[in-house]
Amino acid sequence: MNMTETWRAPRFAFLASHDLSTMLCTGNCVKTSAEARHRSSHGRRYVVCSMRDTKDNSIRERCHRETPSPAAVVAVGIAMVSLTMFPRPTDAAILHFRGERPTTLGVTANRYLGLCPNVQNCVSTSNNAYSSQFIPPWTYNPAEGAGGRPEKGMGEAIEDLRKVLSSYQGCTIIAQQNLVNEFGKGYYIYAEFESPLMGYVDDVEFLFQPDGKTVDYRSASRLGKDDLNANRQRIKNLRKELENFGWKSVGFN
Repeated sequence: MNMTETWRAPRFAFLASHDLSTMLCTGNCVKTSAEARHRSSHGRRYVVCSMRDTKDNSIRERCHRETPSPAAVVAVGIAMVSLTMFPRPTDAAILHFRGERPTTLGVTANRYLGLCPNVQNCVSTSNNAYSSQFIPPWTYNPAEGAGGRPEKGMGEAIEDLRKVLSSYQGCTIIAQQNLVNEFGKGYYIYAEFESPLMGYVDDVEFLFQPDGKTVDYRSASRLGKDDLNANRQRIKNLRKELENFGWKSVGFN
């Protein structure tokens, strides 16, 4: 067995189920549910935890300075030390907050990718053009041509995308599929992108349309509600790499 290919950093149950903010929500009462949110006071950041006291079933709020708990510090420290103990791929994540793979991935009627839910951690060419989650599709045969070269076939364009994805840090192509609908033949690629430190996973789908030039896509985070523009920025980075093969955006992203 090749350790370099199969290495995974140690997993800790409490890190897998709570982020560092939620881990601060501990106290004398038994917690049946807790929601961490942030509050600022006098320039300091606090985590406010809503907790249920089992003695009288009341909801109470408890404020904590936003510093990691000792357990969190020890866990992250052990994970960092493990990096020097095991060989691993250079792009392997230290921790693995992967989340569950969505069941809504794929193509509808062999023609459409899914819409984004109403959260700011997803972009899609299928969303309404006036939505903040909309992003324009790509073309591998722009109208003005690419230096006078012949029109590119879909097979060549698929290879372009595969090359870019295979060189992108943290990317793994999971599935590929030929498609046929009433307009002709298309192609679908699904890839996972894992962040280098915490191991968060984003699901990214690409759909080559039968028109011989258009590629739709959807990029979404599995966890959280706001990705701080990470999915949109990744799409932009991919598009810039594809420009080396003559691709362009049908709009601005």
